[in-house]
Amino acid sequence: MNDRIGELLVQKNLLSEEQLRRAKEEARTSGTRIGYQITKLGFVEEEKVAEAVSNQYGVPTIELDDFEVDSEVIALIPEDVANKHTILPVNRAGSTLIVAMSDPSNIFAIDDVKFLTGYNVEVVVAAEEAIRRAIDRYYDKGADLDEVMAGFDDQEFEVVGDETRTAVVAIAAALGQPRPRRLGEARGLHVHEVEADAIVVRTFRWSRGDWTLGAERRFLR
Repeated sequence: MNDRIGELLVQKNLLSEEQLRRAKEEARTSGTRIGYQITKLGFVEEEKVAEAVSNQYGVPTIELDDFEVDSEVIALIPEDVANKHTILPVNRAGSTLIVAMSDPSNIFAIDDVKFLTGYNVEVVVAAEEAIRRAIDRYYDKGADLDEVMAGFDDQEFEVVGDETRTAVVAIAAALGQPRPRRLGEARGLHVHEVEADAIVVRTFRWSRGDWTLGAERRFLR
């Protein structure tokens, strides 16, 4: 829908052909999406873009700036997946996860979320720039290292990294293979548990003053 959103707005007389041409050019040179450039350049307000897409696909809109998402819901979709598809989980109802998207026709994103979470997916529409702001807001950049280490035995963890990038990793006792080292802003706590047949890596994210399980992966030994 990257191109179709521009054409849709032109059809609705919300965007001129010249503005669409410029948005396409900016998107191409910056590696971003056309819909993002349309709002970033100020050609069409975010609400009008979301409304046009909502009417086209018959799905409701959501004002992310005015909506508070629970941290447990955010933790269902890792930050890299949210950034990859420009999506945000906003609510959960039984076996259904409600996800904000700028492009409701993005079946690849919907399938990824279904596979990752095991939930059915219901889509609501928000402008891409609003989703990007929300991702920055909810996937915070990490806690202070004192907060990261609070409550844990200093002998169990170490800090690795350089002057600008740090991460906290667990020291897995008796680990017969090289220990995983994942560099990045200190936003995740990676706990490595050695079992008889596998190494279990659990990633916890610091969100609103507490740790939340973000992902769990098993590597067979």
